[in-house]
Amino acid sequence: MQEQDRGAQGAQIDQSRKRLRVASTILMISVTIGIGDVVANEASCQGCGSPPPPPPQKMDAAAVDDATPIDARAPIDAPTLPPGSGGIEFTIEATGVASNCGPGGSGITGMEIIVQRGMGGCEAGTLTEIRGGIPVGAYVVNCSSPAVSPCIERDTTLAMATDVGELTISVAGKVNASTCWMTDVNVTIPSGTAVNLGPIALSPTGMIGCPR
Repeated sequence: MQEQDRGAQGAQIDQSRKRLRVASTILMISVTIGIGDVVANEASCQGCGSPPPPPPQKMDAAAVDDATPIDARAPIDAPTLPPGSGGIEFTIEATGVASNCGPGGSGITGMEIIVQRGMGGCEAGTLTEIRGGIPVGAYVVNCSSPAVSPCIERDTTLAMATDVGELTISVAGKVNASTCWMTDVNVTIPSGTAVNLGPIALSPTGMIGCPR
């Protein structure tokens, strides 16, 4: 009987050892697989915790343009002449003085400009005032009731598209209400050409109330 008991106990111990070895093997396999998964996940997710790089900044063209000093921008030319027309370009200079408008100059406070056709009628249009290649103002030609503009300095070019043929340009320099400076210039305008008249010279009228 005792021999049978010892045999049964030995069999139970052998079975327990086998179960322990199987469990140990399963545990080692599980640990190995788990470690492999962790390594694989880390390799496939390198940089996952880092924020994405910021997108490239785009500069707004309008903002650049607004920030650029006006003298640094490309000069703006006078409008292209319509087909079959011509044009005029000129500056205005009061003779015998250093400037039209500044201290020690002519004393002119305002100017009137009319442009008339040689065959009669007014050459109505808009004279663009250009300084340093940049339009700075405009004068609308009205022969029957000319507007009085502020004094136009000699560094300002006036340009306008016109009909072809003979034109007379009349400029009056006013000191307050008196016409103290004046000139008339005749010019023939060919088709497709803007005639540059250069400086139009204003001469003193000698009227009462004028500085000279």
